[in-house]
Amino acid sequence: MIIMEFAQDSFSSVGVYIISAIAGLTDVNAIKLSVSKLAGGKQLDHQVAGTAIVFAALVNMLAKGTIASFTGSRELRKMIVRPFGVVVLAGAVGMLVVVLIR
Repeated sequence: MIIMEFAQDSFSSVGVYIISAIAGLTDVNAIKLSVSKLAGGKQLDHQVAGTAIVFAALVNMLAKGTIASFTGSRELRKMIVRPFGVVVLAGAVGMLVVVLIR
């Protein structure tokens, strides 16, 4: 949470998104808690908080899909590539729409 506060103070919402992406590589729960606490304390805009959580979740899903693709069998890769791709693409489009509407 200290890193999130520093990122927001130093780099505004871009810093929050960068830290969310980095944290999303391993876990989403920690970033959800940090961002929610900052948004609840009025230190972070709710839209930025929501976008950061979705961004972390998408990065997390992409990381897990990549790991499964490279370490799993060919059959597993066939099963996960399309659904993971659809979800990540839909999330990215949704985030883009939110950013453009803003």
